[in-house]
Amino acid sequence: MYWDKDIDDKLQKLTTAQINTAIKKYLSKDKISFVKAGDFK
Repeated sequence: MYWDKDIDDKLQKLTTAQINTAIKKYLSKDKISFVKAGDFK
């Protein structure tokens, strides 16, 4: 449980700029897929 709290605390301290930098570094919009699943009634 300590590990979970530690990770949560670190994630809460990230800035929007840090998150955007990581997204641009590790995700490619040309290679990402979005999938919807479920009952869409």
